[in-house]
Amino acid sequence: MYEICTAIKNLDVRFDTFSRANYCDLKTLNLLKKSGCWQIQIGVESGSQRILDFLKKGTSVEMNAEAIKNCRKIGIFSHCAFMIGIPTETEEDLKKTYYFIQKNKPDLGGAGFFIPFPKTVLWDYCVKEKLIDIPNSIEEWAGKYKGFDKLNVNVSNIPNNILIKYSREMNYILNKRRYIKKFFLYIKNRRLPDYRRVVSTVKEKIIF
Repeated sequence: MYEICTAIKNLDVRFDTFSRANYCDLKTLNLLKKSGCWQIQIGVESGSQRILDFLKKGTSVEMNAEAIKNCRKIGIFSHCAFMIGIPTETEEDLKKTYYFIQKNKPDLGGAGFFIPFPKTVLWDYCVKEKLIDIPNSIEEWAGKYKGFDKLNVNVSNIPNNILIKYSREMNYILNKRRYIKKFFLYIKNRRLPDYRRVVSTVKEKIIF
């Protein structure tokens, strides 16, 4: 990454990238910024340390908060992804994620429902605990568990209505009044905004 950034920093390119919170230190972000990076997408996942440990993320709540703070300080757009409805997750864990979003205010983001992927550790956990029905084919799995924006399966300890309520509130907080800012940011960095998500957010707010 350092070699690439050093090589392209004088080429007038604009790019966004994915990263982990533990790599978002000021030195690294400063080099990325000088090389043309304008947005970093970070998989924060949860505001509960217990859930982060369960996922074996190797990050902490404090580390995630510091990553957002560092992005803001350097001037890079922070786009944070959150995952809810995780196995063993409780409403108390969910509240911690909600408060994390409120407190740290990432520039943009989304809270998607957990989906178990075959041949993963969490899939094996869900099967072992009898939290899911095993599909007979990948097509059957794709048909049943498709999409992070719909609650197709709930393997957490949270009732469906509570999970959906928090999903709507989190996504509204993460996206309210920020699409105008991102629109101009996209134009500045020679990118086209994702109009589909704008429409989806507006519809969700109307329904809510």
